[in-house]
Amino acid sequence: MDLNYLYERYAVSLQMSESAACDSSRIVHRKLAEAYAAQIAQAKIHGSLSPA
Repeated sequence: MDLNYLYERYAVSLQMSESAACDSSRIVHRKLAEAYAAQIAQAKIHGSLSPA
């Protein structure tokens, strides 16, 4: 797993949250995007990705 993968998953999760059909799906996709953003931030700080 690399930063490109995380950025792609982050973008997809944001897109899915914006086009979700219901509130629960919107919330879940937004939370996934937040989790990917946290992993990206950690990788930038520590210079490597921690295992999932």
